[in-house]
Amino acid sequence: MLADDSSDGAINACIGNCVFAGIAAADALCYARLGERYSGPDHDRAADVLDRISKEYGSALRSLIRLKTKSQYGDEWLTASSRKTALRSAQILVNEAKASLC
Repeated sequence: MLADDSSDGAINACIGNCVFAGIAAADALCYARLGERYSGPDHDRAADVLDRISKEYGSALRSLIRLKTKSQYGDEWLTASSRKTALRSAQILVNEAKASLC
C-alpha cells in the first residue's frame, strides 16, 4: 500500500493521490454546502471558496496544493513527514465531503 511504502517514488505517488483526492473532495464539499465551486486554474482561489465553509478545510486544501507540483512534476523526492501531512489533509476533506453528501 502506498501509504505504508517508504520508497521515494511511493511517497511521491501517495502524496499525488492525496492531492487529487483533496481537490475532488473540496469540490464536492463546496457543491454540497454552497451550491458552487471554483473552476479556474488557481487552486488557492478554490481554497478561498472552501474558507467560506471552514478555515480548517481551506487550510487543508492549501496544504495539499503546496505539495502538488513537487509530488506530481517535481524532480525531488518528498519525505514521509510530507506524506503524513498530505494524508491528514486529504482525510479531513474526504471525511467532511462524505458527511455532507450522505
